[in-house]
Amino acid sequence: MIDPVLDTTLIDPTGIGLTPAVVVAFVLSVATLLSIVGNRRGLASGAAGIGRVLVLPILVATLLYFTLLPPTTAPAPTRFELLTEGADQAAIRSHWPRFALPEAWSLSERDPEIVRVVDLAAALRMQPTAVAIGIHGHGLGPRDLDAAQGLALEWTPPARPPGVVELDYPDPISAGRPWLLSGRIAGLDRARIELRDLGDRVVASSEIELGAGHDTDTHGDSGDRAQSGSGRFRLRVPAAATARGLYRLDLLEPDPAGGQPRLVERLPVPVRLLHGPPLRLLFLAGASNPELKYLRRWAIDAGLSVDARIGLTRGAVIGAGPGRLDAERLRDYDLAVLDERAWGRLTASERQALLEAIDLGLGVVLRLTGPVPAHVERDLASLGITLIADDGPQTVRLVGHDARADTGGDALGASRPDDPERGLDGSSRADARLVSERPASERPIELTRRPITVSADDTVVALRSTTGQALALWRPQRAGRFGLIWLSDSHRLVLAGQAERHAALWSEFLSSLARPIGPAEPRWQSRWHWRDRRSVLCGLDARQNAVVEPADVAMVAVATVADLDRADLDPVAGSRIDAPGRPSEARQALLIDPASGTAGCAGFWPATSGWQRLRISPVGDSPDREPIADGAGEVGDGAVADPDHADSLSQEFYVHEPDAASGIRRELDRIATRRHSVTGPSHGQVTAGPLPAPGAATRWPWLLAWLAASAVLWWLERSSDQDRRRTAPTH
Repeated sequence: MIDPVLDTTLIDPTGIGLTPAVVVAFVLSVATLLSIVGNRRGLASGAAGIGRVLVLPILVATLLYFTLLPPTTAPAPTRFELLTEGADQAAIRSHWPRFALPEAWSLSERDPEIVRVVDLAAALRMQPTAVAIGIHGHGLGPRDLDAAQGLALEWTPPARPPGVVELDYPDPISAGRPWLLSGRIAGLDRARIELRDLGDRVVASSEIELGAGHDTDTHGDSGDRAQSGSGRFRLRVPAAATARGLYRLDLLEPDPAGGQPRLVERLPVPVRLLHGPPLRLLFLAGASNPELKYLRRWAIDAGLSVDARIGLTRGAVIGAGPGRLDAERLRDYDLAVLDERAWGRLTASERQALLEAIDLGLGVVLRLTGPVPAHVERDLASLGITLIADDGPQTVRLVGHDARADTGGDALGASRPDDPERGLDGSSRADARLVSERPASERPIELTRRPITVSADDTVVALRSTTGQALALWRPQRAGRFGLIWLSDSHRLVLAGQAERHAALWSEFLSSLARPIGPAEPRWQSRWHWRDRRSVLCGLDARQNAVVEPADVAMVAVATVADLDRADLDPVAGSRIDAPGRPSEARQALLIDPASGTAGCAGFWPATSGWQRLRISPVGDSPDREPIADGAGEVGDGAVADPDHADSLSQEFYVHEPDAASGIRRELDRIATRRHSVTGPSHGQVTAGPLPAPGAATRWPWLLAWLAASAVLWWLERSSDQDRRRTAPTH
């Protein structure tokens, strides 16, 4: 296809340089030269002769040239059409050149005029004057966004195919805590979403309606209602029991005839726990009781490292905890949980060691389950905490356990104040009927608190009742934190079938007090990774080794980036990528992009799918040592610290197959393309149709000027002839 901006007067059909412009210029030059030579005698007649013989012929020839070949106006900016994934070839009606990215190469099989290119940069090299692009399909991916900078984009996004287009959940997931998975679907009027765990059990589900104008019901206690007509869903998922694995999200379309639903899409959902080294807990108790029993059971089920020292009688204890507390032994723990009797039995040196350990970062929780001895109160007063007895009700309901939000209504006890059936405790008979109709796993449970009020400065309330009473709090103490909880029978939640609520309560409270571990880690710009698609990791430091390796196979020793001869990029020392099955072929070096500045970002193109591990260690550490085993150390956001290498980090992530989670991948492309069109030239104002072809300059001005000059030249020549005849001798 010929670019419409190309000036046809410059086309050489002979191949030897004889373009139309050259031919016309040559003919006019020869004619002008012959005219001047033929009238050279007139040059002797002064200025008038020079103008008639020399100047006017040249002017006439020039004006005739521009009359025959008028100069075109400045060409309009060129553009081309770019076909991306999901492009509709039948909808393209344009005389501009067309290029297809690899995701749309199949379209070129039906139309030979569509040129295949490996990326947008290749198309721009073939059309270097382009300033505007017509985008067809779902938009540009990470590979092509940088090349689109400075260009105007004309893009009308097509309809989304049926599928999941958004998915969000914690990454990593806190061990032992339920978690939320939310998202959005598109392209379906009605659907059902099901989340299956590693054992293929449905652990959460929800019914979704688009455009229905009302909320829909959810499946048991595991779902939340979709927003009206938005296609959004939210699932409450029980606590995960494995360090990492693939859950499965199924999108189903119900059969109008009542048959089996149709599977629309199946997505892998990679889940990893904020796990390992497990949190190291030390339980100290004056006696065994159900509250301690279920608290220890939760900690063990959540994968935490638990030691305990439980008193039987004075001088007799059971458990694997240290026989005597001192600074060295307390450094082995992240959190110590004591009751008032265990605290009272500490020796003076043990209490001093415990307080000094808090200053160094240890978290300590004191559980008040019975009367508090006077000397324990004095110890708390020395920490700035005062216990005041009160005579308020001892039975409480926890915030979040007494709301109809779980079933779609208002909070219990929220009927009108003038309700004649309301009791003295603020509840109504209607509330009681509603509670009795709910499953046991959803009914609010009345728990017991100690009849005290805690007074302290700089405290954070961690747990409240539905009436606003504080039930647990903590306060910072130098590098550590000290917490109090006076809810004495939270284990009744487990007995009532609400083990998830019990786990969430203690996980949230204890995680806020545990010793902080490890430095900050680099972060991916997106949690989603696909094979052969660029991902970006930021926060890299050239003083560290950054290694990405397969999570499930041994690593192969390779050369470091220092062996690479790259003068234009600053390599991360020792960075490389190994992948399962093809370690040598898939190996890549992570190179910091100088344009990222202090952000320290590097591109990564996964060569294979599956779980991979990012390891970062100081430059002095060998990048070829054995991978860190799961459970070796815990750092924020699921990174793992190697205890033998204090500054080492390890983080796992999952790489999807190119055709997996395609709806989410397309949605990310659409968002990025839309964002570029907003920030592009002219604030996103792009052409609504094909840019106009360059306009040809009109010939009339040149023609009129040529006629005028020719008339003057004709008149002067005629006058000169008459003068010659008049002066010629007669015979």
